[in-house]
Amino acid sequence: MPWNTYDLVALSLTPRLTHADRIRLIRNHSNLEGALPEIGQSGLGLEEPTERVLADCESHNVRIVGWGDESYPRRLAEINAPPSLIYIKGDLPDEDLPTISVVGTRTCTTHYGKPATEKLVTQWVHAGIVIISGLANGID
Repeated sequence: MPWNTYDLVALSLTPRLTHADRIRLIRNHSNLEGALPEIGQSGLGLEEPTERVLADCESHNVRIVGWGDESYPRRLAEINAPPSLIYIKGDLPDEDLPTISVVGTRTCTTHYGKPATEKLVTQWVHAGIVIISGLANGID
């Protein structure tokens, strides 16, 4: 059986694997079961967390798109270590639009960091630039 969403989520929850490790496993094995021996696992023990992630995504109308899927963003797939899967709520923007990702501290200052980020992002949005967020706390 080929890689499916369940297996990709389980792989993403596997500790001590980098994005590059996960992509290599996906490339080199036809499914999670075939990849487990390479990472020294006979079973991940991640059934409950995987089911929880899938249920949360379904209840919040979030799509899970795995690396190699035709709807995985082309430019993201071209970076050095792309994530093995992404979570999408809503629609992805046209890939030909200019984009920027804002990454900063988890604990930004309220007197400078937050207002400066808001000013920059507002200007970029008004200029037609798509803002990409990882949805982490702080400036992200």
